[in-house]
Amino acid sequence: MITGKPLKRWLIACTQIVVSISLIVWIFLNIDLQNTLQLVAATNILPLIFCIISLAILVIPAAIRWRWFVGRFMPDGMVPPDLGLAIRINTVNVALNQFLPSTLGGDLYRVIIAKSLGLSLLRSTGATVADRLSAFVILIVISGPALIITLASLRGIVWLPEMTIWLALLAVIGLFLLFWVFVQKHAMKFASAIALFRSFLRANGLVSRVVFTSLIIQFATLTVMIATAKILGIETGVFSLFGIMAASLMASRLPISVAGWGVREGVLVSFLSAYGVAAEKAFATSVIYGLAELAAAMLALLISSAAPVFFRFFPTQSSSEHQ
Repeated sequence: MITGKPLKRWLIACTQIVVSISLIVWIFLNIDLQNTLQLVAATNILPLIFCIISLAILVIPAAIRWRWFVGRFMPDGMVPPDLGLAIRINTVNVALNQFLPSTLGGDLYRVIIAKSLGLSLLRSTGATVADRLSAFVILIVISGPALIITLASLRGIVWLPEMTIWLALLAVIGLFLLFWVFVQKHAMKFASAIALFRSFLRANGLVSRVVFTSLIIQFATLTVMIATAKILGIETGVFSLFGIMAASLMASRLPISVAGWGVREGVLVSFLSAYGVAAEKAFATSVIYGLAELAAAMLALLISSAAPVFFRFFPTQSSSEHQ
């Protein structure tokens, strides 16, 4: 019998799966599927390959950031994993998150790996959560203003259905109440986490390794999303697309779906429709980007798995052998 935390984890995972499937089915019922498939099939493959490679490369700055957090959570005297191992770990993390809900996918995998490196369960969880939160905070900082201006350019949010606004408001209130109850229940753990976070703020290298790598990841991801929209012929201005893609990216990064599927499509269809973009074209844009993320994860996983085997055939020579 499954009880306790495993049961909660599976319930959350099932909820994420239901959210993704429900939103995708709802979109399918409101678009011309045949037209959407034609748009996807007619996509220019060369720019798409460049987008896939660009997304695959992002595993390197992500690994640098995660390695830094793991090192900061480690007790004094312990050595963090080398960069090559960190890249392979984060590659598996990205690949798992493409197929499984985050609670059962890459996040849990990274917690287990960090624990195997010598961290306690609390510290390994803290490193993973801190890594996630830092990326999300940077995403809000760089894209929040663009999103606000984009909404203002649409003369407010009156174009949204009234029911959508009320549901969003109720969702925000509900999430706040759940967060408040959770904080009250785990006050001591949060106090320890806050103390560790304060030590991060005083540590050297915060800007260069966390902020800088997060900026690279978010800007590159948003650029690829905008490029995907342009590949499909969406004529909306780049700045407006930046705000719209930021909204969809932020929604997809919330742990409420599987790899952002369903949530990302719903946001893009809703926002781009205000600019006169057909729902089929907006949906195709999101699907193509999602497939690009999936292909990038598989490409990065393949390269990171093959690289150690490949380098065994080219052993490095010591300096004494050259003398």
